[in-house]
Amino acid sequence: MRHEGLCVSLVPLFNHLEIEDQQKIHSLVTHRKVEKGEQILAPNGESQLVIVASGSMKVYHLSASGKEQLLRVIEPGGYEGESQLLG
Repeated sequence: MRHEGLCVSLVPLFNHLEIEDQQKIHSLVTHRKVEKGEQILAPNGESQLVIVASGSMKVYHLSASGKEQLLRVIEPGGYEGESQLLG
């Protein structure tokens, strides 16, 4: 497997690791293409680390009135859910 093909190498949390260690982490990754507007994470959903390999991902909170409050936009190489991973 080529180093350039590892999405984990995009993430600062992992890109300093030896290639063999990155490959071990990569073997645990599930690749998934999502459509614009598709929900990826939910507040009470399954704990997971999401790595954005291409495109972007909006992280937002819904107010009590249902209004979307944008928290951040994650670009390629960014990730969300590390607190679930690291406890």
